[in-house]
Amino acid sequence: MLFAVLGFFACFLFFEAILLVWKEKHSAEARKLASRLKGVASDNVYRHEISILRSRIQDSQSQLIKMIGWFFDIRELDILLMQSGKLWSVEQFTRYIFLFFVSGFLIGLLLGVNWMWCTLLGAGASLLPLMHIYIERSKRLKQVEQQLPDAIDSMARSLKAGHSFQSAFKIVSDEFAEPLAGEFRISLEETNLGVPLSEAMLNLSRRVPITDLKFFVIAILIQRESGGNLAHVLTSMSKIIRDRFQLMRDIDTLSAEGRTSAWVMWLMPVMIVPLMSAITPYYAKLLFGTEVGLTLLKIGFVLMIFAGLCMRKIIQIKV
Repeated sequence: MLFAVLGFFACFLFFEAILLVWKEKHSAEARKLASRLKGVASDNVYRHEISILRSRIQDSQSQLIKMIGWFFDIRELDILLMQSGKLWSVEQFTRYIFLFFVSGFLIGLLLGVNWMWCTLLGAGASLLPLMHIYIERSKRLKQVEQQLPDAIDSMARSLKAGHSFQSAFKIVSDEFAEPLAGEFRISLEETNLGVPLSEAMLNLSRRVPITDLKFFVIAILIQRESGGNLAHVLTSMSKIIRDRFQLMRDIDTLSAEGRTSAWVMWLMPVMIVPLMSAITPYYAKLLFGTEVGLTLLKIGFVLMIFAGLCMRKIIQIKV
């Protein structure tokens, strides 16, 4: 009876987590918000951004946030959520982590494992929201990086045509797609409200911590202080970024064999062990049924991890 009740609660929390994630992306409110973010910046959009900031400030005063602050830097966690493009507050994110932890713990109880394994299963499940945030952040930053050369070219053409820097900035925020347009729109609204341009640009580089955008911000700040032909600087920067993208594609092509070798090295034991168990069960019993065999499996697993890290280090070339 106890396991049936625990199983019910585990299933309930699991489907509740799925429902929360689905509502975050596919609900009517999410679609409405996405359409508003893709539209032209207006007073209504700005008021929406202000309400988000206000809710973050209110959430930061809760007891749950104060408890989390004992272990984590709340400001850094909040910046991570903003970089991922999620409108979650830190408190909402913490609730998701707690929900996944309880779900994993109850699933462990349902499977009949001991308390230590239940706790480890819950801890592993609680990392899923954090992994999701990091994946979304990586995707979003990569999208911004791909959009940036076209945006810089657009600004350079606008400046050559005689537009002001603010007008060139607004063209990018109006005509480009998310997520780059949204970041430029926030910086534009900051300057319209009286924030110095240098501070708005530095805030942009903090929200989108990619190298190319930092160079873009540095070029603008230097030009504002010392003068010069900003349109020419932006044109040269766009060409350099495109050349770097081309070099990265060439490196990916040349390192494709190494990545394939790494995948083969990892998948071969997983495929060979079931095949060996089916053809000659005696060898499988020696591996899984004896102390020496289990020791060899553990050593082999550690060596596979070490070899995988070495292969990853070899094929990942920074440009």
